[in-house]
Amino acid sequence: MIAHHYKSHMALGGGSSAAEILLSFLYRYSDIDSEYLDRGTKNEMSESTLIRCDGGEADLKTGIKVERCASLFGVCYHRIMQRLEQQCHGYNVSIIGSIIDCIKLESSRKISMGMAAQSMKKIQNSSYFSDRDPNKSVAGKRVSYTFSKSCAYKDRVPLQQPTRGPRGSLIPKCRPDVDAKPKGIEALFLRGGKFRKNKKKQKRDAALNNFVATW
Repeated sequence: MIAHHYKSHMALGGGSSAAEILLSFLYRYSDIDSEYLDRGTKNEMSESTLIRCDGGEADLKTGIKVERCASLFGVCYHRIMQRLEQQCHGYNVSIIGSIIDCIKLESSRKISMGMAAQSMKKIQNSSYFSDRDPNKSVAGKRVSYTFSKSCAYKDRVPLQQPTRGPRGSLIPKCRPDVDAKPKGIEALFLRGGKFRKNKKKQKRDAALNNFVATW
């Protein structure tokens, strides 16, 4: 698709800048209704479409979801054009930030890294126990305290009580889901990027939303 678009774009006299090629690529393969289909700037996308370039063919029926890709390209094209129009009016807005959620991407990346680390620990522990002989008995933990009938209750070693929260619930020692949540400036940007339904929260986060939108 990229090779076919680049060749068609250059044949029409288009520029070689990356921004122009990207914008024309999104327009060419999007589901936007256009009257310029006969001018070579737009290609109709469907499951029966065959893309030919330099003697090669690409069948889109088995490789990708054509309708979803065309819809996504159209949304990206409209958002970029809106940001360009805002920049022409003097607003300092990010074009890449309009199509890529950097905060959500970073948060998903950290969560995936945490899940991968937990999986590696489980694999290592399972391989450690699998190397042992199943018929071999393993000795238990050695007890260093001997109880007798004459010992008093006060001489016994008290058991360690579990840690509880203010409502009486048990507090786990390890919370990977809490550790994976963004903190600091990342949490601030994540909060500013939310579209809240509650009017009180909308009014409370209005300044933060404006700051994140112009970042």
